[in-house]
Amino acid sequence: MRENPLAWLEIGTYPAAYTAVSVAAGIERGKAGGHIARHYGPVGAFEARTTTVEDGTAVRARYLGDVR
Repeated sequence: MRENPLAWLEIGTYPAAYTAVSVAAGIERGKAGGHIARHYGPVGAFEARTTTVEDGTAVRARYLGDVR
């Protein structure tokens, strides 16, 4: 994602919507404490969204970096 800022990338699809929402929030928070968030720092460098799909809820994210 860092090599292609602003391009959305699918992170994964989760059967439970609350899990997908939690993953997306961890990506956006980008702070220590979670196995997900540690890869998406610093805070505010990534944007995430969830979308309902046939198999559950998909999480997509993109790197914002300094382009905001």
